[in-house]
Amino acid sequence: MSDRDRQRQHDRTNNMSSSMHDRVHSGDSDFDGRSDITGGAAFGSLNNPDEQTLDSYSFMHTVLFYILAIGLSVAYSFFGLWIFEHYLDNSLMYETIPSLILFVVSLLLGFLSSKVILVFIKALRK
Repeated sequence: MSDRDRQRQHDRTNNMSSSMHDRVHSGDSDFDGRSDITGGAAFGSLNNPDEQTLDSYSFMHTVLFYILAIGLSVAYSFFGLWIFEHYLDNSLMYETIPSLILFVVSLLLGFLSSKVILVFIKALRK
């Protein structure tokens, strides 16, 4: 028996058409027999772990991320000003490059720290 004959036999025994649409949406019917074309990720054949995408973060996670990131960025900025107060005296403080470097580094550290903290919290919850 060839591969094509085996596939047709498999389709007949499982009451499944050989079209790609029917194969993908084979498990998309509700429990009462109605079909739901838009859903079906939980029941369909596309529920393989390698085909799943990451879940989007909740609204609360996003808000907490930005609050932490902005708060930590401000804290890092004040910490940087406190550490480098002798380098950033009145004459040098108005130069753009040192201020810009301090601003960018504090933003990067704030957002990175926020991400690390939230990943750590998520790991603790599991």
